[in-house]
Parts: sequence; C-alpha cells; structure tokens
Amino acid sequence: MNWGRFYNEAKTQVKGFPYRCKRLRLLGLLPVLAATTAMAATDSGTKPVIEQRGYVGGKPHQSDEPIPDLLPLTDYVHKRDYRSEPFRCVAVLGESHVAAGKWQKVFAELLTKFQGQKPKMIKAGIGGSVVSRRSPGYRRSGKPSAVERFREDVIAHQPDLVIISYGLNDVRAGMPAEDFREELSYIVEETKKALDAVIVLTTVYNMSAYNVFPPYDKGSVPATEVYNLVIRQIAEKYDAVVADIWAAEGGAPWVISADTVHANDLGYTLIGNRVFEAVVTNCSGAAAAIRTPEQEVRRLVPELQKQAAERGKKRE
Repeated sequence: MNWGRFYNEAKTQVKGFPYRCKRLRLLGLLPVLAATTAMAATDSGTKPVIEQRGYVGGKPHQSDEPIPDLLPLTDYVHKRDYRSEPFRCVAVLGESHVAAGKWQKVFAELLTKFQGQKPKMIKAGIGGSVVSRRSPGYRRSGKPSAVERFREDVIAHQPDLVIISYGLNDVRAGMPAEDFREELSYIVEETKKALDAVIVLTTVYNMSAYNVFPPYDKGSVPATEVYNLVIRQIAEKYDAVVADIWAAEGGAPWVISADTVHANDLGYTLIGNRVFEAVVTNCSGAAAAIRTPEQEVRRLVPELQKQAAERGKKRE
C-alpha cells in the first residue's frame, strides 16, 4: 500500500489533513479512513488510491469483504504500570503525621481490600522530625533525622513500597528549599539503589496557621508551594510517584486540628485516600483483587458489543 501517495493526494483535498492524519494514526483509525477513500474512488469509476485494509481481532485484515461492524480494541488505553503484583511490605518514613498512624490505617485498609491481601506496614515516623542536620530546626527536632535513619528504618525492612512524607517541619523551620531538595534527593537516590521498590513522595501537609510554635514559625503558604514544586521535581527526576496530599486537604482549616499543625480525623481520611489513589492509579498490583486483564477484556468485548446492539434495537 502506497501510504505516501495516499497522504500527498489527501492533504491537498482535506483541510488540516496532516494533523488529522496524525491523530487517526495514533487512534489506529488511519487504515479505516484509507479503506473508505479507496471504496469511494472505486464507486466513482476512478482508480483506487489505496487498497482496503482494516484490523480484525488485533490482526491486519485485507480482502474484498467489508470491514466487520465489531471493530477490535484498537484504542484500548495503556498506561505505565509501576508494579503489577500486590504489595508485600509498605514502609512510611515521616514525622508526627506518620507517627500518629491514622492516615496509614486508612491507606492500609484500602490497599488490603483492593489488592486482596494485607501488607506488612512499617510505621517509621518520629514527632518533630526534620529531613537532616542541615534543617534550622534540627537542634530542637525529634531525632534522628530522616537522613540519619532511613537505612535502618526503611531499607533494612526490604519493602516493595516506600512512602516518604517530609517537608512540613523543614519549611516551618525556614530551611531553604534548595537545601531541602539536596537532602530529600539523597534519600530517594540511595533508596532506589538499595531497593527494587515503588517510591511515593507526598507533598507537604496543610496547616491552619504558621506562626504559633517558635522556632517552627517560619512557614507560609507560598513557601510550602515552593517545597511542593521541589518535591514534584525530585519525583520526576527519580521516577517516583507523587501523592498530592496538599491538594487533598484543599486548604480547608476545618480538616486541621486545634493545634493548627496536624490533621484531624477528617484530614487524615483525606490524606489516606489520596495516598492510596496515587498508588492504585500507578500500580495495577494494588487493584489485583478486582482488575480485569486486557486479554480478558478483549475476549469479552465482542459478546458485550452484541448485547449492547440488541439493547439499542429494543429502544428504537
């Protein structure tokens, strides 16, 4: 089939054809357009530009027979899958929000339900913890810092899912964003070297006030947004998943407890759901209990199409 000739002739007759042709090729529909063009040319008595081609059952189709009504799944959606097996062990590294264990409980219940098995949960949280000694709040922080303990508290357990939730106490202490970037990047890089695990980075938790507890009174919404940008950039660099808990809390003070710092039960519920959402939409293994494999979908669709067509006729 002379695709070049078809393309050159068609683009002189159809406005915006190069763009449309590109979209049709991506959708797997360019062969169908080509077949239609050839059939129209035959009916008019002129020589067809191209031969009739289509796709049936995922295989090339070429004949004088019309293309069947039941087209295959040429546009079945595919997405990067970070892990296709259920998670065995989940380690969560963080500060007081992690130490409380509340949002991890929400997360673990959802993960257990939809992957079909209960994972081992490692709660590696310390109240008042900061990312490293470089944080201005280190002297009065809960110790050791993340950099000082991530090997023992996370890597030693050999988890297949690592969730790192840092930044709140560092931004509150006035740690420069680039210093925070270097320290968190070190943790992520070393974790990737040591483990074959999916890594999830959370954005920073919301607060309802930032000037209450010196020396942790240097934070602000704009400073937090800069930290969140840094976290997303680190995730992109190291191929990690982002769980945007900052967005999940929506800046609503009523999801924060009276201390202005920590989430209340509603906030923890929102956080746990957002972390699970980030994991399950990037790892099919987290949906192992309910997912339908693509090959099974392809097997079922023809019969489902017929049933849908019959229902449609009855409604006419």
